[in-house]
Formats: sequence, structure tokens, C-alpha cells
Amino acid sequence: MPLNTLAVKKLNNIDMPFKSDKQKRWMYANKPEMAKEWSAKESEEETFNGAVNDVLERMDKTQFKVTVFELENGNGYQYAIDGHASQPNIDIGETHENQLGYDTKEEALHAGRGRAAWMSDMESQSRATGEWPSDPYG
Repeated sequence: MPLNTLAVKKLNNIDMPFKSDKQKRWMYANKPEMAKEWSAKESEEETFNGAVNDVLERMDKTQFKVTVFELENGNGYQYAIDGHASQPNIDIGETHENQLGYDTKEEALHAGRGRAAWMSDMESQSRATGEWPSDPYG
């Protein structure tokens, strides 16, 4: 489910340079220097949006199964990839009792899908070089 440009801009609090084609024509006619600056910014945003859509497409194509569950301690939601969930970070004193999760199921699913896409990319690269571990979760 690719995000449209407006949604990505709103998610990332990016100001839209031009609100419409009419505004763009007016700017070039009346304030050409500012219009050039805005056009450059719009081009950067299109590149960013293209990268975001590429990641979202890879997330949809990943072969790993992502599931979401509520933490037993009630502190939010967590994701599991192929049945493997992340463990509490004991280095910072996190335990199963105080582990924090994502605020919503949607956030946890999005994070899990992103991690699965990354794992899928790493798997294909590592298999090509013969470095893929026998247990990628361990």
C-alpha cells in the first residue's frame, strides 16, 4: 500500500512548496527566484518519496511473516518475524515486566514490516557472498 506524496509529506512534516499548478504558474510569473527555490525543494521531495515507495514495495514483497501481539505487561504492542519476537534489552535494564512496545498495532506492524524488508535485503546480499547465517534470528 504505497503512500501518496501528500501523505508522506504530512507524515514527515515537510512543507509542500506548491499547493497547486495555478500557484506554481503565479509564482514563476511574479516571484521567479522563490519559484526556483521551491521547485528545487519539490524535486528533493520527489526523490525522497520515490525512496519511501521503494521501501514500502520491498516491505510488501518480503517472504517473512510479520505478526503483532500485545505485550503481556500491557505496555504496548510488539512484532514478531516468523514467530521470533525481540527480547528485552538487558543491557539497559529492560525485562519482560518493564519492556516497552509500540503505542498502536499499526506502528508495530509498520516497524515489523520494515525490519522484515531489511532482513530480506540482507538475506539476498549475504547468500550471494556465502555469509548468510544458519540461524538468522540468533
